[in-house]
Amino acid sequence: MRTKIRWPVLIIAAATALFTTALWLALAPAGAAQAAIPPPKAVEAGVASGPGEPGNLLDYADSDFEGASGTGDWTGVSNALLVQSDRQAYLHEDSLADLIFRPGTSVFQVSSAVRADVASGAAYTVGGYFLVPAAGGQTVTWGLSFYAASGASLGTVNAPAVSLNDSGGWQYAAGTMTAPAGAAYVAGSPIVSYSGANSHEVIYLDEVSFSPHRAAQMIGAYAPTAAAWQKADNTSQLGPLQSNKEFFSGPLPAAQGSESPFQQTRCYALEQLITPPYPACIIAYKAQETQAAIDAFVQSVPADQLVILVYWQEPEGAGAESFSACGTTGGPAFVCEFGQQAAEIRAAGDDPNVLVGMDAEGYQYSSAAQHDRGTGCAFVPPAADVDVYLEDHYEGYPSGNDPPSGDAMPQSGTPFEQEWSNWLACVSPTGKPVGLAEYGLNHMIAPAVVDGALQADDGYLAGLPGGGLNAPVLVWEYWWCGGDKFGSSGSTALWRSFETQNGGG
Repeated sequence: MRTKIRWPVLIIAAATALFTTALWLALAPAGAAQAAIPPPKAVEAGVASGPGEPGNLLDYADSDFEGASGTGDWTGVSNALLVQSDRQAYLHEDSLADLIFRPGTSVFQVSSAVRADVASGAAYTVGGYFLVPAAGGQTVTWGLSFYAASGASLGTVNAPAVSLNDSGGWQYAAGTMTAPAGAAYVAGSPIVSYSGANSHEVIYLDEVSFSPHRAAQMIGAYAPTAAAWQKADNTSQLGPLQSNKEFFSGPLPAAQGSESPFQQTRCYALEQLITPPYPACIIAYKAQETQAAIDAFVQSVPADQLVILVYWQEPEGAGAESFSACGTTGGPAFVCEFGQQAAEIRAAGDDPNVLVGMDAEGYQYSSAAQHDRGTGCAFVPPAADVDVYLEDHYEGYPSGNDPPSGDAMPQSGTPFEQEWSNWLACVSPTGKPVGLAEYGLNHMIAPAVVDGALQADDGYLAGLPGGGLNAPVLVWEYWWCGGDKFGSSGSTALWRSFETQNGGG
């Protein structure tokens, strides 16, 4: 649980941003490169800070820095002045800008007035996207300050420093820290220590997450109805679940009478059965929507509900006639149509709680001749159009190994084990988060093999970023069997342990 002892004084946020920028300018040496100064972001009305994504111990205000949230609860500690900037943003419209006075190290953190509950001895990962000058040699160190239930300080734990590259583009940097024995909460955290700064340098931070260290920030499972999902969410079954996926074979739902478009979804039905925080909802549709239809749907999504909208999931397996709006066919046609839908979703309000997802058919990324429509990456939209890349990944013959090792197919020479690696090679250069929107193992295989594969996959995903992927794993959702019908009691218990790892769930 995340608790605020006091709220930041948002009334003077705009004036503070103007003052800090003016002070930074006044102290700049002659000839300083002032073109990099981000303009202060005026306070906007109507943008709720709200809770963040499921699994994130930071709310939107302290993660996404949008609109009226300003700099959230972040504050400078040393050699740092913080303002909200709309000059640079990794996602949505705004980001946090750190105006650095002197060479050396700049330190800033979430206010000590904000605390988040943690579990004694559990591991937590903090990560975010940084934009820094392409000078080279800079590092980022994440830290968490832990406290006992009595309020006694247990000290600050720092993750190893992460070296930033000199690409000049946004890059992800994360660290994992273990709570000391007796820890009950953190305060004044996370902490960012940025080393290697030059005088009057500006760095940017966006999309910060602070979550229990596990295979994915959000872990869930499929169920065909809201009632079945609620049953599976029970802690004696698969839960606590944090994601849900549903489909519309045509357009997104429209308003019906007094009910909004969102109220026609299973996601809304779930909200009526459970208490917040609500699971993230992946909602896929297959019609080229108008801007008016997208506006109506997006604007009906509650501010405390995370939605990932997917245009035409698994496009690689669709017929060439499925995509025709852009005067071409196949992958290029899908990418064109996807870009149009992504632009409409963002034009509908670019809300922090509505993301654009691309959901690939993993089967089509194997190197088998009859199933290789995805291996050339033709169906992968560019990073500018996508917030998270998802894959639907099934193993009909699980071998007990992790996703890069894949199936132990009985037919020799059928390299289905390559589908994950081939897909990852297509999306990892974007630097965007990834996830498994559908994941399943054939439970007709020996239970020991299935459970071995589950454990191997959990360990592999928890080890990311790595192996060429420098991005977080956002979602992992089980799909082979629906609801509470997982296959075996051992598999059910395993999935539940993944959910609750390091205080998650």
